[in-house]
Amino acid sequence: METLAVIIPVWGEKELVNILYERLIKVLKSLPVKYEIIYVNDACPFGSGEELDKLAKIDKNIKIINFTRNFGEAAAVKAGIDNCNADWAVIMDCDLQDSPEDIITLYNKAKEGFNVVWGERVERKDKLSKKIFSKMFYLINNMFSEIKINKKIGSFSIISREVIQELKKIQNYTFNYIQMVEYLGFKKAYVPIKKYERALGNSGYNFIKGASLALKIMVSTSNKPLLIPIISSICMFFLCAICLTVLLIGTILNSDDNDLLIWFIAILLFFGGILFLNLSIIGIYIGIILKETLSTPHYVIKREKEDNKL
Repeated sequence: METLAVIIPVWGEKELVNILYERLIKVLKSLPVKYEIIYVNDACPFGSGEELDKLAKIDKNIKIINFTRNFGEAAAVKAGIDNCNADWAVIMDCDLQDSPEDIITLYNKAKEGFNVVWGERVERKDKLSKKIFSKMFYLINNMFSEIKINKKIGSFSIISREVIQELKKIQNYTFNYIQMVEYLGFKKAYVPIKKYERALGNSGYNFIKGASLALKIMVSTSNKPLLIPIISSICMFFLCAICLTVLLIGTILNSDDNDLLIWFIAILLFFGGILFLNLSIIGIYIGIILKETLSTPHYVIKREKEDNKL
């Protein structure tokens, strides 16, 4: 009998843990597989860890990975994959935005001969601000990154043992599940799913965290963003030269020096901002190189003694 593991990063309200588990068990027992549920507790402060411990006592097929601190969803997914030895693995969130019942559709499609099956969102119930930010991210990412991403997919997917083994080998400091799977190039398919509203609580990501993550993902998979500092620097040089020329001509023609000076200062400030953006992009590259050189771990797992387990 084949084995199937469900990898779930946990960061959210504790009430969701039991609701998700009850729905998940019904689905897994309906499939012709031996199942395992791998919960990765990303140092959730809302009491989810205690609920997971209770579930583990009644279901021997549950594995819990506890982080020493909050390392983020990407690290939680990586930890789940690193500790998975199943024939198939499903990656899903704990917030019930993705329906556990869709796992059946993913599994059946994968059995047709695919190594990766993505849940393609045909309907998405998110806030307008999140939708706009998401569209901007995919637009910019696909413009500058060498790895293109379908804007309708999220992490909800099923992958085969071959994909699992290859993902375990990847030790990049900036690990993004979707891009890494796409990078591997295995045979893939899509199935339509509905994206629901978050059942309880709020997402751990805000605009600043999301923008920071998006930048890291883009620069970690391509050197194309380095074209931004080069092109903008050239544009800044020529535009500043034009401004200086206009200022000089205005002075010669006895124009109002104050107006010209204001425009000149405004332009310099604007392009000074672009310069700082360029330095930020280059700084991110240097930071990633430094992290890779120092072999910074994706995550740190609490040992059993710290968990007070027998």
